Amino acid sequence: MMKRLWRIGIFVFFGALFTACSDYNDARSVYAGGQHKEAFNKLVRLAKDGHLKAQYDVAMMYNNGIGVEKDTAEAWNWFVRAAKAGNVDAQVELGAHYEAGVDGQPNGVMASTWWTLAAKNGSGVAAFNLGTMYRAGRVTARDMARAYAWFMVADELGVVTAKDHLRNLRALMSSPEVERAEKLRKDLLSDNAQTSFSPNFVDCETSQA
Repeated sequence: MMKRLWRIGIFVFFGALFTACSDYNDARSVYAGGQHKEAFNKLVRLAKDGHLKAQYDVAMMYNNGIGVEKDTAEAWNWFVRAAKAGNVDAQVELGAHYEAGVDGQPNGVMASTWWTLAAKNGSGVAAFNLGTMYRAGRVTARDMARAYAWFMVADELGVVTAKDHLRNLRALMSSPEVERAEKLRKDLLSDNAQTSFSPNFVDCETSQA
C-alpha cells in the first residue's frame, strides 16, 4: 500500500513539474512574440505559484516597465522573493542593487552577502563582482588578497576575463598576500549554499525577460 502511494506521489510530482515547465515555455514564447502584457499575466501566475524563473522574469518586467507599468518597489519585492527561494540571477541582481545603493545608500555588507550566496550557487558573475568590489574598495574595505581569491573562483566558474585580473593583481601583491589569497580561496565556498526547492522550480529555459 505504501509503495503504491509513493508511486502515485512521484507521478503527481513529476506531472506538476512537466506542467510548470510547459506553462513557462509557453509564457516565454508569448514574450518572444512581442505580446508582453499577455506574457506578464502568464508569468505572474507562475511566479505566485513559486516558479523561480518566472519570479525573476516578473521582477525584471516590473523593473523595466515591460508588459506592465514600471514599479521598482514591486520589482524589488519579486527580486527578494526569488533570491530567497534560490534564484541565482535574482541573487546577483540584489547584490548589484545593494552595491549601487538602495535609496541612495550603498551597502557593501549586503552586496557581499547576496553575491557570495550566488557564487556558492555557481555564478561566476557574482564571484567576479566580488573580486572587483574588494579590489577597488567600493563600499567595503580594500582587500587585495580577498579580491584575488574571488577572481580565482570566477576563473574556475568560467569567467574568461578573470585570468587577466588575476595576472594584473598578482603583479601588485606580495608573496604573503598571494599565500593568504590561496588560503582564503579554500574557505570562500566551504559552506554549501542553502536553497529551497519548489515543485515549479524547473530548468525550462535559460533566457530571461
